[in-house]
Amino acid sequence: MPMNNPPHPGGFVLRQCIEPLGLSIMDAAAALGVTRTTLSELE
Repeated sequence: MPMNNPPHPGGFVLRQCIEPLGLSIMDAAAALGVTRTTLSELE
């Protein structure tokens, strides 16, 4: 059965990768070599 509201990958990345490391979106974006805007678009 297809999901009506599939999970968005940005939420997973935020909860499983960025928050546990204690990073802000700005810090994570800098570490990945992307802009804050680009990383925020993932969410």
